[in-house]
Amino acid sequence: GTLSSAWMGKLTDRMPHSKVIAIAIALMLTGACVTISMPLLLKIIGVSLFTFGFFGAHSVASGWVGKLAAPDQKAQASSIYLLFYYAGSSMMSPIGGLVWSRFGWSGLVGYTGLLLLIAGTLSVVVSRSHRAAARQPKA
Repeated sequence: GTLSSAWMGKLTDRMPHSKVIAIAIALMLTGACVTISMPLLLKIIGVSLFTFGFFGAHSVASGWVGKLAAPDQKAQASSIYLLFYYAGSSMMSPIGGLVWSRFGWSGLVGYTGLLLLIAGTLSVVVSRSHRAAARQPKA
């Protein structure tokens, strides 16, 4: 987590946050898919890739919130991000357990892929919305 946060943070110096988050999501999806393989070594590599992508995405998203927020609303924006981060994990994890009970590991990987697709879509929406707002003349 520490290495990925630092590495992806440096990437945001050279490319947009949305692209770095896309890289992190791709790493998570790849890692999740690799865990379907039978050899234990591949499962460990898959979990490692997923973890690397996850902590990188979280650190980039958290920093992006502060960058997008108005100067006098950074604390509120950060607290809302953390609220959704923890509420989302609190609500989605039990559903993941139900998916795993019913459909096994492959079903859980599919569920995770769906959540990653939603995260990627939200990242694109935020990025486009921010660019559109930046182009608007200030009153």
